[in-house]
Amino acid sequence: MTDTLGSRLKRERLNKNLTQDQLATILSGDGIRINKSMLSKWENNREQPALDYLRRIAQYFQRSVDYFTGTEGVLFQSSREKADLTLAQAAHAARIPVKELEAFEAGASLEQEKKNRLQMLYILAPLVDFDSVDKDHFYLEDIMRLDHQKEAPVTVPVLGKVTPGLPLLDEANISDHIPLSSALSPDDADDIFAIRKTERTDDATTTETIYFIRQHADVPDGALAAVLLADPDGQPAEPFVCRVTRATEDLVLEEDGNIRVVKKDTATLLGPALICQTNVRKEIF
Repeated sequence: MTDTLGSRLKRERLNKNLTQDQLATILSGDGIRINKSMLSKWENNREQPALDYLRRIAQYFQRSVDYFTGTEGVLFQSSREKADLTLAQAAHAARIPVKELEAFEAGASLEQEKKNRLQMLYILAPLVDFDSVDKDHFYLEDIMRLDHQKEAPVTVPVLGKVTPGLPLLDEANISDHIPLSSALSPDDADDIFAIRKTERTDDATTTETIYFIRQHADVPDGALAAVLLADPDGQPAEPFVCRVTRATEDLVLEEDGNIRVVKKDTATLLGPALICQTNVRKEIF
């Protein structure tokens, strides 16, 4: 049986020996109103909860939103690939059956203890000198010894949605940390952040573009730059990269051939793009 948002929600509720009425009462509050009928529809996959409800559910059960939506395995797969490990290598190192890891990356559930081992593996693997470690036959315990580790790479934050009133690089606005591009100097890392843009086409090709941005530097007219548009309702907004041209009172923003004109007082120029990296992945079924 396919593991769905509904089945995960029901499993978490039953693990706490709660009825739907009890869970609805616990989750309601601070402007959130959830009732038994809503939970029933979600558990039976007749409806999907809105993001605000899903965040409340994830917070209560101490799970990630990705766990409930089924994208958790996809995120782990991305981490494995960034660590340059094959499915078989990761499964062996974390002492997890290959088929079980494969199923997890495809959307199935996985025991928390095994996920913890995978997370530790994907953090440490990029630091390992594989000239002295057999990549196909090592275990996580082997690489936790410092004598196999290389110097940690310099990393920069990846900017996610920006909450009004917070410093730009506040932890609440950071979605990830990635290695600084080898084309940039580590001495400049303190002034650099990244913006990740992911696009998926109908032929199952995923293109990920990473832009490295110098924070708050002057943006020359016509340059590629990171821009943040103020949300009219004061909600967190996601920055994006586009070509910026100044007019008298407006900014002309060009992104992927699309042009829009905005008032200068509604846009914040976060800094010019220094370099970008593109990775293309095609899923094979």
